[in-house]
Amino acid sequence: MNLIKYIDINSNPLDPHSIDGLVNYYKVYLDNDEAFKYVEFHGENGIEGIEYYLAPNETIEQVFERFPNEKTITFYTDKETRGIYSKYTELVVDNYYNILGKRIQVYGNDLLPIYDQALDVNTNEKLHFDKTYYDRVRNIHYEFEYDRTTGDFKQLTVTDNGNNFDVKNWMVYPHMVGVGRNPFDFDWEGFEYYKHADPILPID
Repeated sequence: MNLIKYIDINSNPLDPHSIDGLVNYYKVYLDNDEAFKYVEFHGENGIEGIEYYLAPNETIEQVFERFPNEKTITFYTDKETRGIYSKYTELVVDNYYNILGKRIQVYGNDLLPIYDQALDVNTNEKLHFDKTYYDRVRNIHYEFEYDRTTGDFKQLTVTDNGNNFDVKNWMVYPHMVGVGRNPFDFDWEGFEYYKHADPILPID
């Protein structure tokens, strides 16, 4: 029997009794190991999307048979785990089994990716990639962008949704990293994973 939990769009846990009247939230079904099995996104029109974590013994066709009303499903495949982090190949597939989108993503214990790489579905060419750090206490997002060729750090966009500073969005470039050089006193201490595009999975 599947275990179920509810989370909001920022991946914060919700009490099951608090979802009444809530427009956007995720209903997460867990497997017997309490890992994600599939996720329903609930919006204004009810269930508006399915994300499915495909086991090695399952097929895409079987999943569409299970969800016959879905025109597209997002699949997470090729799971690779290190510590609390898991890397997936994400495939957006329609009900004719065409691949519409392909990404490489890394997650911790929630639904917020810390690494996101978009790929051309035909050539596997790398189209875009970034890493993101979520300060859940202050509600600040740090989005790191890199040179596509070298993987070197190119810029950081800091989005302050928690109104902790005088600026809501701020760009930090390589020469601005360091205490006293930007409004957030951002430096690389504690952010070593984000200093370069590699590694994809954090090193313990």
